[in-house]
Amino acid sequence: MRHVLLAVICISLSFNTLGQTYDWVQSEKINFQMNPTYIHYPVAFDKVNGRVIAARPDTGSFIYNQDLFGTTFLESRDSNGVLLWQLEMGPAVSVQELTCDDFGNYYVAGVMDEELIIGGTDTIPFFNITLSTKNNFIFQVDASGQIGWKRNVSQQWPTYNGIHGLAANPSGDVWYAMSDFFLAKIVRLDASGNDTQIRTIDNGKTIGAIAFDPWGGMFISGSAEEGDYIMDGSSWYAPHDYNMSLAYYTPAGVPGWALFGHDITFQHPIIATDDFGNVFFTNNIYDSTTFGGIFFHNPLPAADFMAFKADTSGQVLWGVQQPPLLIGPFGKLDIGLSMCVDADASGNFYLAGSQNGSVDWGNGLISVLPNYTDRRIAVAKISPAGSAQWVKMGGSNGYNAAQGVAVSPGGSCYFTGVFADSAYFDSIFFPTTNFTNSCIGKIFDSGFTGIEENETDEVLIYPNPASHEIILPVLPAATIIKLYDAVGRMVKQQKYSEAPTMNVENIPTGIYFLNFKKNGIAVTTKIVKMINDK
Repeated sequence: MRHVLLAVICISLSFNTLGQTYDWVQSEKINFQMNPTYIHYPVAFDKVNGRVIAARPDTGSFIYNQDLFGTTFLESRDSNGVLLWQLEMGPAVSVQELTCDDFGNYYVAGVMDEELIIGGTDTIPFFNITLSTKNNFIFQVDASGQIGWKRNVSQQWPTYNGIHGLAANPSGDVWYAMSDFFLAKIVRLDASGNDTQIRTIDNGKTIGAIAFDPWGGMFISGSAEEGDYIMDGSSWYAPHDYNMSLAYYTPAGVPGWALFGHDITFQHPIIATDDFGNVFFTNNIYDSTTFGGIFFHNPLPAADFMAFKADTSGQVLWGVQQPPLLIGPFGKLDIGLSMCVDADASGNFYLAGSQNGSVDWGNGLISVLPNYTDRRIAVAKISPAGSAQWVKMGGSNGYNAAQGVAVSPGGSCYFTGVFADSAYFDSIFFPTTNFTNSCIGKIFDSGFTGIEENETDEVLIYPNPASHEIILPVLPAATIIKLYDAVGRMVKQQKYSEAPTMNVENIPTGIYFLNFKKNGIAVTTKIVKMINDK
């Protein structure tokens, strides 16, 4: 059964008018005392209801070189961190992927070591049919915590170990991705959770993530070895012994292009998309590499992060990494797991990782830790043009690991992580325990309250204030117009071709933000909804 929690939770609040602070942070111990490298704590944001959803690990047993299996709680919180409900999952589960569609439904995927019990009554059976002795699963939950469909994916695909991509397209269709190290499958589910369409990538050694553009085009990150990289019969050549990969299917489902960059192993690079058709790609690198004409130098002393932005044509628009060591600080950032990148409605990207020492983000921004051995959970915001805007660090003097980041359309940034020993998140303090600790929190950006408005004289929305409808500027027919409330929930969405106006008669009075793209520029305009005329 689901647990609805209405009690008030004690939350430390911190505000600073000069920068970013932790609005709230909550921590729970994980009944586990060994290296927490294989812990998963995914997080996602529900744009329809303005809630943050996360799968918090609670207990675990360690098997060498495998994920931590134990009890996990799927939890729903409001924007203030108040826990609304939770579902217990166990007894031996690792949740790897979590996503929300645009209709208020949640989808949970991962690996189980025995029969999965959800909420005390619902079960997903376990089958002894896989080489790894683990089973993959997916299930659906609505915004109130009620379980919809559920299934054991390994029953149909026994050779695939783990689900490493889960996303909903703009129409609400949910896709999942997996690879058996030879053939990657990207599978669309129907409304009952059954496989209804399959895309294949031969030589897709790993899958990092999948993500959709606003028109239903699909981006796929992963890795490949040297040789043909074949997407449903269309072939591209992966030129290196080990390759990072980024591929694209058009909205019609046609293989569009594939890009490759040199690597020294097969990794799981991660991606997120914005509302304007761009993809943000990030990964750890151990050697110099080139992606789409952008060169990334050899990181010193051993490893660091890189990131770039590309559009639907496969053009890489810009890249981000630290300057060479001789002219930069001494430090690095380890990018977190598959949920550690997201975007807001204005096209800003956010990424989370574990920082050692000091990191030079460019744009005059350096996040400083005194010693290379110092380690913190770091969350960074990068503008649509590729300039770092801010970095926020917190955690302990012991082990820290970023686990996820999820962002509301208005830029409220939620994060998850794990740490050992006592920890500080600004003035929010958690004392030492004998266990690994999980954390979830929200970063308050004093320079970005709600959705950023950038109205110009060239963009006229009227009447404003409005009681019944607003008249939109002339836009291309395919332009998607979205309306968000003051806390970042999407309340309406339409294409310009549907109507040159937007009806607001039935939404509550208050402040809203209209978001669309005009002449290639992201536009966000404040709208005031007033009481309807009599």
